Parts: sequence; structure tokens; C-alpha cells
Amino acid sequence: MSSCNVLQNPSFESGSLAPWKATVANSVTVLNSSSGTPAADGYSFAQIKTAIDNGGRSFYQNIKDLKPSVEYTFDAQIQVPWDSPASYCAVYAYMGHNVTFTGPRKVAHADIQETQLGIWMSLNGTYTPKTSHGVLSIFGYCDLEDPSITSEVFVDAVSFAPTQC
Repeated sequence: MSSCNVLQNPSFESGSLAPWKATVANSVTVLNSSSGTPAADGYSFAQIKTAIDNGGRSFYQNIKDLKPSVEYTFDAQIQVPWDSPASYCAVYAYMGHNVTFTGPRKVAHADIQETQLGIWMSLNGTYTPKTSHGVLSIFGYCDLEDPSITSEVFVDAVSFAPTQC
């Protein structure tokens, strides 16, 4: 993880989600390696519980002191547990509060197939802010045959740092 990371609590080692915030109460929690899944970095990681009816959930962090017109590199580790009932999941990182899967605010995107369950994978991309303040959001979504159940996506080791750091 870059020493120039502008994010606070990037590996959730405080044991709390703060200063990250979930867009829906109780949809994102912090777990630790004693839960049965080793963290990608350190001991803790974030868990996004997807919504019933195959909806996704997200969490975000407000960022200050960004350098406009400077390219930032985004990196995170993501995983869908090996015992997930999902046949497909996706994780997006984007700037702002409104989910955007395409366009200039999209930072990164990864599709997770059934064969990749239980494996920490890299999610990365770049973004060039236009202003000195921003909101970095991470969105997890899973497609399930039974829309009355939920799945989960794990996130760890999140970095957002100037590319030329």
C-alpha cells in the first residue's frame, strides 16, 4: 500500500468502519481473520452484505486535499467467500455517491466468477479529480438464483494515491 495513500483506515485495522460510511445502515461491517477468512492485509477487512433481490450495497469515504488534474491510482483487494451462493459478483469503485458503472467517474471494476470464489483479487484503476474534495465509493453486487437471500463481498487494503508518488 502506498505511503501517499489519501484514505484513512484503508485496511480497517481500527476494527471500525469509520471514517468510511455505509450508504445503507448495517450493510457494511468490519470482520477480522478470526471470522474464518484471513485478511488480505493485516487482521481486518470490510464485509459488504448484498441486498435481497440481487441489489448491491456500497460504502464511501470523503476525501480532502486532492490535487486537481493529478492522476491517482486506486488499488484494493476484493473477495467473494468460497461458500457464497452467488454465481457472479461485481465490485465497482467510483467517485461520488451515485453508482456509476461507466463514464468519467468510474475508477475501477472487477467481475468475480464462480471459479474465483474464496480468492483475494486485485481491483485497480486510475482517476484524475477535477476538484480538491471528493467521495470515493466502493459498490458490491452479487447475482443469486434465489433473490430472497444475500451474499457478501470482502474489501481490504484500499489505496488511493497520486500515481507519481
